[in-house]
Amino acid sequence: MRTAFALLAAFGLAACAATGDTVVSTEGGYDIQSRSGTVNSVSVVEEADWENAWTRTLRIRQGEFTPSLMVFRAGIPYVLTFENGDDIAHTFVASDFFKAVAVKSVVPSVEEIASGSKLVSLHLEPGESRKMSFVAVRDGYYYFRKGPTYKIDTVHFSPFGVGKGGAIFIE
Repeated sequence: MRTAFALLAAFGLAACAATGDTVVSTEGGYDIQSRSGTVNSVSVVEEADWENAWTRTLRIRQGEFTPSLMVFRAGIPYVLTFENGDDIAHTFVASDFFKAVAVKSVVPSVEEIASGSKLVSLHLEPGESRKMSFVAVRDGYYYFRKGPTYKIDTVHFSPFGVGKGGAIFIE
């Protein structure tokens, strides 16, 4: 039993190390990356015109995302609604995308996002919806995937590979 747990923990740590993500919290259903911040989130968020934010929806149903390709424009504020249409929990994983945006808020949330923090993933319970307000900052092509739903002491990871996903294009 100890050997199995040690192997599971080692795989989990290796998965985190492979992506360069340092997970410091999973409160509120999302993981916060503590390093590799690439944008000045505070000034970008403060200068955005939130009254005219564009809205988009990303839904996961039967393990697949709809739409599988999303396009955002740099400099535009967005409110992206994540919807879990399944009876099981899912995790939206897109650490490179989260590095390319300035996140203002995730609602509902237990824990407030500290200025300059970078998300790694967003966990959705069955039937749950969350709204993420952000400004797209860095253009590029970013992949997202369905991530692990396993929890050990509130840390999300899986040594068992990746799930279905899609792509985000910031122009």
